[in-house]
Amino acid sequence: MLIDHARLAIAAALTAGAVAALPGSAAAAPGRGPCLVGNWTLTKYTMNLKGKDVALRTTGGQGTRLRVTRGGAVYDFNRSKPAVTNGTRSGEKVGLWSSYRGKLALKSKFRGTRSGVLTTRPSSARGDANGLLGQLKPEKKLLAKYSIVETYRRGEWVSLTPPRADFRCNGRTLVLQAKKRDFFGTSTVRIEYRRS
Repeated sequence: MLIDHARLAIAAALTAGAVAALPGSAAAAPGRGPCLVGNWTLTKYTMNLKGKDVALRTTGGQGTRLRVTRGGAVYDFNRSKPAVTNGTRSGEKVGLWSSYRGKLALKSKFRGTRSGVLTTRPSSARGDANGLLGQLKPEKKLLAKYSIVETYRRGEWVSLTPPRADFRCNGRTLVLQAKKRDFFGTSTVRIEYRRS
């Protein structure tokens, strides 16, 4: 049972966030060039994980900064709020929290101007981004400290920085959406940003 909670907690943590820092060109002004290019601040994040015996919802992460250039995605967690997960596993209530600090740099590419797809290369991950994972239910305790950079290099999914996401952008706001199926079930992610 303890192992199940630890595995679930780690999976939830990996569906809750990361950070990046890449050099790049100046941000594009709204209405000029690809809308996605520029500096963004996360305003709303939601992840829902549903499976045979699990239902989790994660929110938080506000303040995470994202910079998109033509060759890289930049996430910076140094001002981000924790992400909190609540739900059930095998009928038992689950509560988790994840916090992130540092920066994560990923090489990326995108297609589309106002809407399209943003993809990153996990093996290119660099920086000092790290995460803390804690359990709130059934008992409060710290579960893990881990490197977000190493998590990416292993090819594992961190939902605040999905390796592939559909995007929609109107110049002032950016929405990323992603979905993943794994052993635990199906995760759907929606991340909203405002231009910084």
